[in-house]
Amino acid sequence: MTGVSYQTASAYCDWLSGESGRACRLPTEIEWEKAARGVDGRWYPWGRRFHHELCNVEDNGHMRVALPEKYPEDASPYGVRCLAGNVSDWTSTGRTDDPRGLKRPWHVVRGGFMRSPSTLARAA
Repeated sequence: MTGVSYQTASAYCDWLSGESGRACRLPTEIEWEKAARGVDGRWYPWGRRFHHELCNVEDNGHMRVALPEKYPEDASPYGVRCLAGNVSDWTSTGRTDDPRGLKRPWHVVRGGFMRSPSTLARAA
């Protein structure tokens, strides 16, 4: 799903917690990175070298959201899919003291996006 605000993503986690009876929340930035790269020094979910054909980023020209099945190799050591490309992910990591001087809360987004260059697809 694309175009979801941080508030909407967080509210969905709250709703899902109530529906399932299990705690659900957005991952922290550190949790997201571990889920995306494991603990063996990977830069991308599949290894240390970038391969544009393994994920949905600008370099492969797809330029729209794809089903995860289109890029089966874009899976982390934990089996989490599409963390290098397709859509970016909200994390719960955030601050209110924006280094750019803005006076509003902000949250960290991780992962590549279907229209982002490969340099943003890194899990590290």
